[in-house]
Amino acid sequence: MAKKSTKKAPPKKKPTGVKAVAKSLAKTIGAASTELDEEAIGHAAGEVWNLLHAGGPQSVSALKKLSTMPGEITVMAVGWLAREGKLHFEASGRSVKVSLRG
Repeated sequence: MAKKSTKKAPPKKKPTGVKAVAKSLAKTIGAASTELDEEAIGHAAGEVWNLLHAGGPQSVSALKKLSTMPGEITVMAVGWLAREGKLHFEASGRSVKVSLRG
């Protein structure tokens, strides 16, 4: 009689990173994290505004890292706030610093 293999499948790794955090946040607020809709962009705009209010001027890449939303939604949020006239942009080397208008 042959022995049955008792090997267990390795445990699934828990997803990490911004997208995983965004999915978790999306479940909390009831929006799909991968959807590019006005509600998700609006939430991201609020988050970007709060990040700039609390931390001062930031580069766009820093905002993408600090935000819990996916990078493309964060960039859309920056555009949303810029369209509303709430942001000031300043070139700093190869990056662009974003700050709130005073």
